[in-house]
Amino acid sequence: MIEQESGRSKLFVLLSANVAVAILQFNIASIYSLMAQEFATGVSGLGLASSVFFLGIGISEIPGGILGTRIGPRNAVLTGMVLSSTSIIFSSILYNFSLIIVARFFTGIGVGAAFPPLVILLTSIYRKGSEAQAIGALSLSFNLGGVVGLFGWAVLGELLGWRYSVFISGLLVAVFGILIYKNFPKTESNFESKKLNFSDLRAALFDRSLTLVTILLVGIGAAGALNWNFEVYFLETTLKLSPGLAGLIGGVGPLFAISAPFVGRVYDRRGRAKVWLFASALLLTVGVAITALDTIVAAILASIFVGIGTSIGYTIGLTIAKEAGRALRKEYESIAVGWADSISLLGGFFSPIVFSFVVLEKGYSIGWISGGFFALILAVPFLVRKR
Repeated sequence: MIEQESGRSKLFVLLSANVAVAILQFNIASIYSLMAQEFATGVSGLGLASSVFFLGIGISEIPGGILGTRIGPRNAVLTGMVLSSTSIIFSSILYNFSLIIVARFFTGIGVGAAFPPLVILLTSIYRKGSEAQAIGALSLSFNLGGVVGLFGWAVLGELLGWRYSVFISGLLVAVFGILIYKNFPKTESNFESKKLNFSDLRAALFDRSLTLVTILLVGIGAAGALNWNFEVYFLETTLKLSPGLAGLIGGVGPLFAISAPFVGRVYDRRGRAKVWLFASALLLTVGVAITALDTIVAAILASIFVGIGTSIGYTIGLTIAKEAGRALRKEYESIAVGWADSISLLGGFFSPIVFSFVVLEKGYSIGWISGGFFALILAVPFLVRKR
């Protein structure tokens, strides 16, 4: 529930900004076939472009969380959005694929730095005890960005070319950065810079529950990254679908993330983290693996299962991370969230590289099946733990 009426406009701005940021992650999958024609690259190029983005996010989330405790969550979010917007706009004018890879790396750094303080800004709008519902809303907006990035940018890329589509995505982030600046005045934040106690912080980051859920999130991130980054390109090159239709199928799954706020609300009231996270891992395993059937129906089901599975996993997982940080000191919340999400992005970093290698050596079927079961395997330590 929203804390006050004035918080609704702030909620809209934050969630819309998250949609814009999510487009930066998803649009590479929908426009890559156009880029591949210009730069004469194949599936390995897509794997590299995806991996460096996740690497940038992964190495910047903890610094982003620390930055949020030092300069305030609003200023930390704006810093990340400026970097991501500038980098992605710059990539639209480059004519060297290697430099585009570098630009996507810095785009990922900006996205990663903005995420932990964005979570704190968002949860501050909700009433106490509704943290999971808030993170569910964030997950929903992220997945809506996936719909727009996968389908909308596939159409936009065909109409305007991939360069203009990339430029527009960076411009959107800049616009919503300005709106955050105007809707979250510094005088309203009542923020005081906090001095970190690194002994307490280390205890928070290596909390047993946080460690186990982070390992589970690595599997979720790996499976999600395969679907988000490769399904559209796979449908275009293997099933010979048009970019628009392939993007539409890829964007079906994120629509089902509408369940995320509901999941968060139920979790806030009843808990049962193991049940939710097992369901998440199982959906992801089945979703990624059935893509190997090489049919349109299987691809649609895969997109739906992955959309629901990732929204559940990240909603519950990041809520547990936030709770672990708050257990010691409230200002550690953003750092704990950044830690969990950044480690989980190891899956998003290495899985595209490994997947593209497996595809080149063994074919797509083996890649999809092995990638799917990875999510379930890494869920086991959390699921079998004793309370």
